[in-house]
Amino acid sequence: EEITHANTIIRQLNQPWDKLFMALESTANDRVALLAIQPDTRKQLIQLSGEARNLEAVLDYLAQLRSQETLAQIVLTGHEIKLQDPDKPVRFSLSAKWATTR
Repeated sequence: EEITHANTIIRQLNQPWDKLFMALESTANDRVALLAIQPDTRKQLIQLSGEARNLEAVLDYLAQLRSQETLAQIVLTGHEIKLQDPDKPVRFSLSAKWATTR
């Protein structure tokens, strides 16, 4: 059991974290703010949640992410317009396949 746990930790540490963070940083803009990044190295998935100025900004952000080689199969899994906020920002979540072998 300890060996299995150690192997899991080694696998997580050996992921190409720099490629993932570079991909996310290269898509940064003033219309979208990432609030959480939840990688699942075992399933090679990543969950992102954020807030955007409007739905158009969310869709533009998805298009930017789709141009990254590190991420694939990017899917908007949810969104909500914050009507109580005067600016009506959009909270969103998405999932993507993390291409760790590229």
